[in-house]
Amino acid sequence: MISFDLPFATTLSSETWLVLLLTLHTLVGTAGALLAASKGRNLKLWLLLGITCGTAALLVALVMKPRQPSGRY
Repeated sequence: MISFDLPFATTLSSETWLVLLLTLHTLVGTAGALLAASKGRNLKLWLLLGITCGTAALLVALVMKPRQPSGRY
């Protein structure tokens, strides 16, 4: 079995780990939403996707092509 010696890992409670992971998840998802919005996508929809899907939303937003203008007025 592989064991990692992380000195700070034993000093943090499980509640603290949960808060840290959820915060990181939300920040990554928000970054994905902002990236998608910069590519012409709906910010509210992508915020919802980003907060619920986190890293997956960021990865999809990274590979997504920018939306082309429709040309209509």
